[in-house]
Amino acid sequence: MTTLIRQVYHPGRKKEVDLLIEHGVISAIGDTLSSPGAETIDGRGYTLMPALIDIHAHTDKAIFGHPWFRNEMGPNRIDRITYEREHRIPMGLDPYEQTKVMAERFLNYGVLAVRDHIDVDPVQKLRGIEGALRIREEYRELLDMQIVAFPQSGLASMPGVYDLMDQALSMGADLVGGIDPCDIDRDPKASIRMIFDLAEKHDKPVDIHLHEPDTLGAFSLSLILERVRASGMQGRVTISHAFCLGMSNEKLRRSLLEQLAEQDIRIVTCAQAGLDQYPDPKELEAAGVQAAIGNDNGHDLWTPFGTGDMLERAQFAAMKYSFRRDSDLEYAFSLCTDASARFMGMEHYGIETGCRANLLLVRGSCIAECVAMLPQDRIVIRGGRRIRP
Repeated sequence: MTTLIRQVYHPGRKKEVDLLIEHGVISAIGDTLSSPGAETIDGRGYTLMPALIDIHAHTDKAIFGHPWFRNEMGPNRIDRITYEREHRIPMGLDPYEQTKVMAERFLNYGVLAVRDHIDVDPVQKLRGIEGALRIREEYRELLDMQIVAFPQSGLASMPGVYDLMDQALSMGADLVGGIDPCDIDRDPKASIRMIFDLAEKHDKPVDIHLHEPDTLGAFSLSLILERVRASGMQGRVTISHAFCLGMSNEKLRRSLLEQLAEQDIRIVTCAQAGLDQYPDPKELEAAGVQAAIGNDNGHDLWTPFGTGDMLERAQFAAMKYSFRRDSDLEYAFSLCTDASARFMGMEHYGIETGCRANLLLVRGSCIAECVAMLPQDRIVIRGGRRIRP
């Protein structure tokens, strides 16, 4: 199939160009291209982007399509974890159906790749993993999907979860998840040992939720660093949230940043408002630590906010970190695209010749305008084929 996009604004070249796509790959970019018989897309008034990526999603938790949930849960993380674990099934939240709803939302927004953290716990067991695996197969031509087996309620602290995680990874989950070794698992050495034992057994990367703040989080992070050094897992470990890197103890923070860079441990932040301890991605980058931004929760039992749109998340990040210059908005956007593609190991990603033609056209004059205004007039292209609208 051959597709020709005419006169779309190319942010790298800072002008309108024609884009020729052949066999799912960008084959030419020029001022005036022709290809008789090609499907033509009018790109005038649109900005060209690579497909958006959500490097941190929880699709099995979403409640889109259900009646409004009146959230009166307690203020602590464990309150939300416990309530969700005990009420999702009685509420009729089927993880397959909810992940399918989110897959459709992703496609409509132009999010064509996702790293999805799916709960594994004594109540949910493997229902979420089974649902996510079905969606990954059903949407394989449209959506690149990495599945994280995520012990939301704890790994060391929850009997039977280690075996369930082991099964989830054997079934096809792509990464080993983990959560707060001290605060949730209550046994940091056992928690981290179990995570990395599973990773080594199945030869899978790791993505650990670390919400623990200040010195508590620093202690857990130091144990993770020790295990990475010992296991040779450099470049295969992601820490999501990493609140402790927003601590005021500058000496300890800089020491941790230096060690993270040395061990090639990546950081994913979600830049939510009201949480001051999120690490600043610019500080991470300056220290040599790779950073990216994901959505995290979106309209579920944890939070009423979030739509699944990664342009919206880039906007949230810009507001969180007081990004106002166009170059800063472009930087926030890059954390939801190029940086996340590196985290997912995606090759030939981008909007230059030789790149896979997984693209998004958004009605707007530039990247900064699109992040600030969140236009909903979008054209989504997968493998050179227009799939939305």
